[in-house]
Amino acid sequence: MPIIPAIPPPETLQNPHLRPTESVTTQFVRAMRDFLHAPGTRDTYRTRPADFTRKPCFDFPRLAITLLCGRAKAAQRRLLELFDDGGYGNRSQCPTASAFCQARGKIQPVFFRNWAESAVHFFFANHACDGFATTWHGRYLWAVDCTIMTLPDTLETRAHFDIHENQYPERGRVQAQASFLYDVLNEFPVYAEMGPQQAEKLYLLGGHAQYLIPAVVSLYDRGYADYAVVAALTALPGDFVIRVPLRSTFKAVVNFATSDATDAVVTIPVTGKQEALVIAHNLPLEVTVRLVKVTKPGGKVAVLMTSLTDPQQYPAADFQPLFDRRWGVESGFNHFKHQLEVECFSSDKLANIEQDFYSAVVLQVFEAILNRVEDSAIRAISKCKHLTYEYKIKKADAAEWLSKHLVRLFLSNPKNLKSRLATYQNHLHLQTNPIRPGRHFPRPKLSSSQRLHFQLYQKKRR
Repeated sequence: MPIIPAIPPPETLQNPHLRPTESVTTQFVRAMRDFLHAPGTRDTYRTRPADFTRKPCFDFPRLAITLLCGRAKAAQRRLLELFDDGGYGNRSQCPTASAFCQARGKIQPVFFRNWAESAVHFFFANHACDGFATTWHGRYLWAVDCTIMTLPDTLETRAHFDIHENQYPERGRVQAQASFLYDVLNEFPVYAEMGPQQAEKLYLLGGHAQYLIPAVVSLYDRGYADYAVVAALTALPGDFVIRVPLRSTFKAVVNFATSDATDAVVTIPVTGKQEALVIAHNLPLEVTVRLVKVTKPGGKVAVLMTSLTDPQQYPAADFQPLFDRRWGVESGFNHFKHQLEVECFSSDKLANIEQDFYSAVVLQVFEAILNRVEDSAIRAISKCKHLTYEYKIKKADAAEWLSKHLVRLFLSNPKNLKSRLATYQNHLHLQTNPIRPGRHFPRPKLSSSQRLHFQLYQKKRR
């Protein structure tokens, strides 16, 4: 499988510590350790040249792991737990919360972003070759979508992000927008970005577009049914599937939706409102796409627009289950916000908010890649035992277990890496869930008191 060209291969991919006799999971942890501990990493991602030149309790690797562990906990509690796990070496006393708050400013937030990218690169360079990457028709399925996050309310965040107001303007909330390019089959964000609220397509045309390689089929909901988006995706490598609205949409889509046809290839000209934008970006003035009707649960008909125009290779019957896969990015957002608790920011400073956001991305990527081989083994064992259901790793607990093992995996003696990784994997075997195909629950309408009860109690259950 091809490697994402936009992610430069880290030095660890050519590191002699990568041993062909080791499992791909062990190689992954070793590569990520080497990236973390490399002197070049410290020199590249420290805030000031003088940072980390002495020998404080928070050297670069220990400070990075401290920022990953227990993000939603109080600072001193987080430090005490890491101290008990040996996270600060042979020190006789636990660092103070004040020391940690001063030290965290030494690491640039972009470090966590690039650490996650190096992990993604490793996955597609190694796990895919070993058969542990799930694909559809031999291609990756990546969904693009955005979610809104509530931030701490300060003068700095108000100046940088947006204020969401309701009927009480003086009580507005500071909110940011997070956009994910999410691998829905392998369950991790390939690329994530946070910024002020804007049209979702701007994140797509800006950061995400560079990752859309020929081996990718990208999935989009109705918010992306825009001529500029379709024209840009047509000009990019890879293919796409977009659900288009049936009203206030392209004339060709309206005609197709009201006809008896279920599968057709049509040509769509540029709309008058977007002609100037399309010409300015040197995009085509008309595009040829395929329209497919699919039936949603309850009998509702939806129309999908796609660049997969070959009906022999991609039959119309494949598109309903294909587009249902897009829901994986919604599940990814749910995991990101609830299990990883990304909105429980540990500081109200802008740089620290970015640290928390991208460190949560790192945890989500590491968790998915570390558990990939073990999850495949658990599924295979359940099939061999002819159990009623196939079992998988329970994601709600996996992030918590990973957080508890970060010190052992990334800060302890590398000679004991295999045994410590085996201990982590044994814990995963105890945290499994059955896969119940076709399981669906109607979304109930809750009263205000029921919603409050859910937020206070039920949402926190694991």
